[in-house]
Amino acid sequence: MEKQISILLKHLKTELISLWILQILLFAAGETNILPNGVYAGDAQTEYALNCTGVLLMLIVVPLALRLFNLNTTRGIKRMNLDEAITEYHKWSIVRIVLLAISNFANTVFYYFTLNTANLLCIFIGLVALFMCWPTYNKIKDYLELTNKQNEQ
Repeated sequence: MEKQISILLKHLKTELISLWILQILLFAAGETNILPNGVYAGDAQTEYALNCTGVLLMLIVVPLALRLFNLNTTRGIKRMNLDEAITEYHKWSIVRIVLLAISNFANTVFYYFTLNTANLLCIFIGLVALFMCWPTYNKIKDYLELTNKQNEQ
């Protein structure tokens, strides 16, 4: 059991660190003009559409990723054995990471296309949300309710 949780913890931390590295590479691509800077800065309609899309994406994705994860993992875990519960936890962790990654990457691209700081604020919110997703042993143990399952077995 301890070994399974440590493997899960290692995988989740690797996935989150990979996402941070990809985000840094995307920023580097924008700063080195691989991503075109300010392409839509003069076009008011396109700039407005991209900013609204980025803000709405962040407003939908962050609460969804943080709350939906909790609902989906705690609802079904009581019916599962430990292996199924760990697999389910990992699956929903990946869903949460992917949702936040899509929002962060889209807002990064929108920022470099429009050079509007509203998208930069959305990126910051998404990165803070990723810090809330950082897995710890106690967090995983609480979600999986291991103390109750050990007493039952």
